[in-house]
Amino acid sequence: MNNRGLVILNPNANKGKALKLENRIIKAFKNEGLDIDLVKSKGVEDCRKHAYEAVENYSLICAVGGDGTVNEVVDGILKKAQDSSISFDKLPLLGIIPIGRGNDFAWMLDLRNKSIEYLVSKIKKGENKVIDIGYCVGGNYPNGAHFVNGLGIGFEPSVNFIASSYKHVSGTLSYIFALLNMLRHYPLPMELEIEKESGSFSVNSQQLSIGNGKRMGGAFLMTPKAVLDDGYFDFVYAYKPIAKNKILKTAIKFLSGKQIEDCHFLFSKEKWINIYAKNKDMAIHIDGEMVGKRVEKIEITIKEHAIRVIF
Repeated sequence: MNNRGLVILNPNANKGKALKLENRIIKAFKNEGLDIDLVKSKGVEDCRKHAYEAVENYSLICAVGGDGTVNEVVDGILKKAQDSSISFDKLPLLGIIPIGRGNDFAWMLDLRNKSIEYLVSKIKKGENKVIDIGYCVGGNYPNGAHFVNGLGIGFEPSVNFIASSYKHVSGTLSYIFALLNMLRHYPLPMELEIEKESGSFSVNSQQLSIGNGKRMGGAFLMTPKAVLDDGYFDFVYAYKPIAKNKILKTAIKFLSGKQIEDCHFLFSKEKWINIYAKNKDMAIHIDGEMVGKRVEKIEITIKEHAIRVIF
């Protein structure tokens, strides 16, 4: 491993905004005296591929894009570590320049809405923390995929899928519009079997959130008590159906995290969760990326102290 960094830029992030900032990013690294190589993704899975191939050759891998880009980069790093039995202390540092719709993981690290020059100066200082990472098996990822921020089932991913389809609206506003759009179509409860360390149970639910970080969708505190390095997921879920005339009032509570005080929701901290859908009707996302729209089974575990991220 050398002292160079690899910058992985998703040119499509935030409707193409990331690509327009390429020269500014290169200049910022140069001004800080940091040696980097920069690669641009050309399609789905490309960020993951670049990260996977870079692990043994770089001391820093920096993701430039939104939560989905960070997700792919982290997954690439940790899959390479897994495949090649690379120890934690040999893994490159993770840097982040957030240029996405929500940038929720960057928000957890207080990196959101900062200038590129400021972010690169933080990368040069190299101050970092060791954090946990989630891992799930199911849907589009039968061989498993890592996630940094959170996994959502039901109402939440359906809103995210709508938001990502907008061509001229981005950021938090896209999620707000998608939420209002989604409310026109009452989300039916899913018949689920849930296994976790403390026991198994059945539930009819419209919304489940498994969080390593607190926030999703640029504004919604889906798991407001989550901590990135405590060794647990936060599990917040509706344990009984929410009536159609209460959906909007309940959804608004996610802006402040007050849903955990709502009579429809329960909260716990877990190291692993398995969820089965009787009707194969789970819509699921990880870090805003689709796991599937009609998933039958998802297995979720926490990987404690898995990666070092600059903050």
